[in-house]
Parts: sequence; C-alpha cells; structure tokens
Amino acid sequence: VFTSYHTRVSAFRLFGEEVQVLNMTPILEAKDIVKRFGKHEVLKGISLAIHPKEIVVIMGPSGGGKTTLLRTLNLLEEPSSGEIYFKGKRIDPKSHDANELRKRVGMVFQLFNLFNHLNVLQNVTIGPIRVLGKSPQEAEAQAMEILRRVGLAEKAKALPSSLSGGQKQRVAIARALAMGPDVILFDEPTSALDPEYTKEVLDVMKELAEEGMTMVVATHEMGFAREVGTRIIFLEDGRVIEDTDAHKFFVEGPQTDRAKIFLSKILKA
Repeated sequence: VFTSYHTRVSAFRLFGEEVQVLNMTPILEAKDIVKRFGKHEVLKGISLAIHPKEIVVIMGPSGGGKTTLLRTLNLLEEPSSGEIYFKGKRIDPKSHDANELRKRVGMVFQLFNLFNHLNVLQNVTIGPIRVLGKSPQEAEAQAMEILRRVGLAEKAKALPSSLSGGQKQRVAIARALAMGPDVILFDEPTSALDPEYTKEVLDVMKELAEEGMTMVVATHEMGFAREVGTRIIFLEDGRVIEDTDAHKFFVEGPQTDRAKIFLSKILKA
C-alpha cells in the first residue's frame, strides 16, 4: 500500500518481502527542480523522494533528462531552481554541506570514469584516503574486501586499460561502495557494455539490493527493473510522467499512454 511518494511511503516489496518505511524521512528529496543549460530547460519542475532501501528505477526515452536528474540529485549539477534535501536537511549547493552530500551519495557513471593511470586498488582507495581521511592501510584493507565482494580481488594491481567493460564497471561500483554511501545513483550502468558483461554488473547490483542498499538506477534493463525495482519513475521531456510501484507498473501496466508505448517497444526489442 502506497501513499504519496513526495511525502512518505508506507511499504514496498523487495524480492517479495514487504519493507515497512512508514513516516520514514527520505534519504534524498528533490522539490520542484528546474535545470537549464542556457535557454534549454532540461528538468521542468521535478519533485521526488527516495526512501531507505528503495530501488528506484528511472526510465524513459533518451534525452528525457535522466542523467541530468541524477547529477542534480547529488549536486554534480546545480539546480537552476528548486531544492535538494538530504535526510530532511535542505542542502545549499554553494555550501560545505554540498560536499558532505557528495560523500554520502555515490555515483556510478555510464562510461566508468576510472582514473586510467591508477590501478584498480588505487582507484578504490583514493576517495577514502583523500576525502574521508583514512590511512592507506585502512583504505586498502577495506578496498580489498569490497573487491572480493564484486569478484575482482585478483585484479587489484591491474590498470583499467587491461579490464573488460564489465570489470571496469564493477570497479566503479567498488569505488562508490568504498565511500560508505547512504544511496548510490547509477547512470545507465550497462548501456556501454556488451551483453556478455551486462549480467555480471547487474548481478552485483542485485546483491547490493538484497543487502539493503538504497539505489536510484537509470536503465533500460527491464528484467532488472521488474525483478529488483521497488518503484518506477517514468521521465520524459524533463517531467515525471509516472511514479508508481514497480510491481503495479509491470503487472497491471503503465497508467499513461506514453509509458505504455515506451514499455511495449522496450519489451519487444
């Protein structure tokens, strides 16, 4: 049973288990976010709230604003207007709080964004050492544990150039996890991968969901969205067209004609 997503969620289902979040303060919340690049308005008054343990899947046609929305949620892009809240606190994009937000909200990019001159271990430890102030020994011990979790411990000394696309994306996930985030944003994490490498990345993401990680995932991977997603946000032309329970979206079908057309095309592809 759901109440308004912009205020609170009473419960959602994750892998068939009901998760109660009644009256829980959202981890992340956007209120009436507008983002312009010059005269081009990419986000047109978006409001949404992300609650603990939710797996929110953002879908919609290319150019609809998915990447810009994710980058705005952790203030990699400053909103032209509107407000971002983290655990109930309004975050001023120009304040120290914005840096604190970025520490707590991880990001996994479509094209990995690894440091190519650093090996895998160094890519994973650089944030904890430089940003969180951990000692190299502590950061390396933690990084090796995370690399084991994502199946890449044996690649710790390898350079990114020697890795497959799937391995690079798993390193990117490990790098995000090393910061101890409260939520991770995924921007089309498998769209640059060959099909053979897509599954290994999605499997890691499914494990994170099972462990209770809060995630916001922009993707066209409908199998993942159906199996793991707790909620679907359909975005088009910078606006939220639908914001609904994932089970309802896939079993009963979208409520809007535009989302119905999009879903039918994706499922036939």
